[in-house]
Amino acid sequence: MLKETIGISTAVLLAIVVQNAGAIGPLTPVPMILSAEVDAVPYRLIISGTNFGSTPPLVILGGQALAVSGSSPNRVVVDLPADLRPASYLLTIRNKRDHSKADSFNLQIPAARKDLASLPRDE
Repeated sequence: MLKETIGISTAVLLAIVVQNAGAIGPLTPVPMILSAEVDAVPYRLIISGTNFGSTPPLVILGGQALAVSGSSPNRVVVDLPADLRPASYLLTIRNKRDHSKADSFNLQIPAARKDLASLPRDE
C-alpha cells in the first residue's frame, strides 16, 4: 500500500510540475551582443549577435531608447539620433518579452559623421 501511495503522489506531483511549466511558457534565451558598427550614411547602428529573438528587441543607447528599423535573431539595425555627440555609450539590448534578459556593450561613437563617410569600406 505504501508503494502505491508513493507512486500516486509522485504522479500527482509530476503532473503539477508539468502543468505549471506550461504556464510559465518557453524559456527565453539571453541576447548576446558580439559587435556593433556605426554606419555614416544613413546614420545608423548595426548590431550583430545572438538570441535577439523573432520580434524586435528593445535597444537603449546611453539611457535613450532607439527605434529599431530592422531585426533578425542575429542582427538589429537602429537609426541613430542626428544630434548624437561623440562619446562612449552603454548599448543595451533587452528581450521584449522578458526585460530581465539583456546584454550590454560599450560603444564608441566617432567624432563626426563626415569622418565616418570618408573611411574606406570593406566590401
